[in-house]
Amino acid sequence: RSAMQTCKHIAFIISGSNQTLLDNMFKEHKPLYRQGAHHHLEPIEKDVFYKWVLNKFKKKEITFDKEAFYYLYDLANTEAKIIQQVCFKLFCYIDPLQNIEKDDVRNAIINIYKSNSEIMGKFNNLKLTEQKMMKVIATETEYGITVSPLLEEYGINHGSVNGTLKQMIKNYNIV
Repeated sequence: RSAMQTCKHIAFIISGSNQTLLDNMFKEHKPLYRQGAHHHLEPIEKDVFYKWVLNKFKKKEITFDKEAFYYLYDLANTEAKIIQQVCFKLFCYIDPLQNIEKDDVRNAIINIYKSNSEIMGKFNNLKLTEQKMMKVIATETEYGITVSPLLEEYGINHGSVNGTLKQMIKNYNIV
């Protein structure tokens, strides 16, 4: 902060993917309070992103099924970092002259999850109820997470679901 204060005619951009850390830097009673502003970046438009990804895969003569990419885009909730990470994994293990389909995307995500100690560390640091809720969120496809029969299967009290979800959103565990 002291180095930033002495610079004239220079603007600093502080960016990152850890929302909690960035929020804490600019909270009241912190050194950077009132010296910065949040600027939300809109997601990259689905078709534009697909064309860019397709162009990268063409270099290795790999095609990427449009529906498979849309599946990834929606699953990643438009997060470019996640989409790029999955695409990198696919680029590394898909052979030339092949077509990437939904199953390939799903397998890449599973491999990333299994090999990522940061994700596992974050999951293991969740409270037991939050871990169970994450499993419900990941596997529920029919009823909705607040009324799912999986809640009973995982031993989650229906009355605590909303409170657990609010806490997980507050802590940026889910969005």
